[in-house]
Amino acid sequence: GYEGILNNIYFGMERAMYGYGEWTIFTEAGTDIWTGARGYASNYFHYGMGGGWKTNMMQNTLNVAYDGIGSCNVAIKYAPLAPYTTEEERNRKVAEAHFMRAMYYYHLVEQFGGVTLYLEPATEADLHPSKNEPIEIYEKCIIPDLEFAMEWLPVEERTTRPSKKSAMGFLCKAYIQTMEYGEHTEDARKALELAKTMMADCEGGGGQYGIMMYPTIEEIFTQENNFGNTEALWKHRFV
Repeated sequence: GYEGILNNIYFGMERAMYGYGEWTIFTEAGTDIWTGARGYASNYFHYGMGGGWKTNMMQNTLNVAYDGIGSCNVAIKYAPLAPYTTEEERNRKVAEAHFMRAMYYYHLVEQFGGVTLYLEPATEADLHPSKNEPIEIYEKCIIPDLEFAMEWLPVEERTTRPSKKSAMGFLCKAYIQTMEYGEHTEDARKALELAKTMMADCEGGGGQYGIMMYPTIEEIFTQENNFGNTEALWKHRFV
C-alpha cells in the first residue's frame, strides 16, 4: 500500500509538467532550448499576439503541482507506518517523496516567486492561502528535502525514480539559486564543494555516483542514447 502512495507522487510531473505542452511553453518557449513551432503555440515561441499566460493554463499548472506536493506530503507523513524491515530501506523509499516535493516547489518558485508552502497533508480546503517568501521555501523545504534525498537515494540509475546523482545535481542548483535572495555565502560554498565532488566522479569514470559525460556533444542527442543516456542526472518518462 505504501509503495502505491509513492507511485502517486510522479503523476503530476509526468502528465502535466515535463510531459505536457503548457508547462514547456511557459518555461522554455522563446529560449534557445526549443526551435520555433509551426502552427501549435507558435505565438509563444515568437512572442506574438495571443502569447499570454491564459487563466486555465495557470490553473492547470498550480493544480498539478499542488496535487503532486500533496501526494508527497502523504508519503512523508505515513512513511513511519510502512512495514519495512530496516530504517535504511524506509529512508530509501521516502527519499523519493522528499526529492519530488523539492522538485515541485523548485519549479513553482522559479516561475512564480512566492507561493504557498505546505509541509503536511491538507485536512481542509484553504480558501485564503498566504504566500511564503522564496527563500523561506528553499530553507524549509527545497534544500532540506534534497539533502535528505542525496543521503538516502540509491546510487543505481533508474528511470523516473531519482537516484543519488539526481539529488546531487538539483541540490547544487538549489544552493546556487538562494543567492538570488541575498548573500547566502554558505550555500555558495556548499554548491562549489558539491560540484567539485560531482566533477571528480565524472573525471574518474563515474565509479562512485555514476556521473558521466559523453566525449562529443553529438552523442548526447543520438537516438540510441535516448532511453539510456548516461549523461543525464535524472531521466524522466512521460505519458
